[in-house]
Amino acid sequence: MDLRNEDEASHSVIVISDKKGGLPFSKGILASSISVIGLDIITAHKIALEIQDYFLKNKIYSLSLGELRSLAFRFIKDKVSLEYAERYLLWQSVGKLEKPIIILIGGSTGVGKSTIA
Repeated sequence: MDLRNEDEASHSVIVISDKKGGLPFSKGILASSISVIGLDIITAHKIALEIQDYFLKNKIYSLSLGELRSLAFRFIKDKVSLEYAERYLLWQSVGKLEKPIIILIGGSTGVGKSTIA
């Protein structure tokens, strides 16, 4: 993690970077990525807020996407459970797959296939 000793006023943005570049940290995006593992959005948002507070408290203004995911794993494990934390890592790994995931939705007329799709 990139810890800097410059004053906090000059760093109003926490930047998350990956191979494609960097983007500002967003509690909403992080909470959304946490909620897909089955946590309610309120709990997911609280975890995202705690992670943001951790960055500010420790003067972390730049980190990699991998570091953010590791930190999210740790916070989910500590605040919720290891099971949910492992789900988070599993879900994040789906985005790294080389091949697309194809889901076949079948059923008779009127069961809601189009609604799900």
